[in-house]
Amino acid sequence: MILERMHISIVATNNALLGAKCPDVNQNSMADFYADMLRAEAITKKPCDWSAVNKAILERWPKGLVRIKDKAWRKIHKRE
Repeated sequence: MILERMHISIVATNNALLGAKCPDVNQNSMADFYADMLRAEAITKKPCDWSAVNKAILERWPKGLVRIKDKAWRKIHKRE
């Protein structure tokens, strides 16, 4: 049996937008989710609304977007 990860870009985008507003979510958690979104998009070729996600991150953490992206990309490259 083959298991496939189902990725629905609108759901991932909405989850990221909610996560950016949730006080329980920290930058490390957001970076992990961002990495998962990047991986899923690469596999499914279904784009997320990155401008909305990035804007939500900047609203929550004005200096955090670069840190979150860097951590997400480091996580992706570590697994490859």
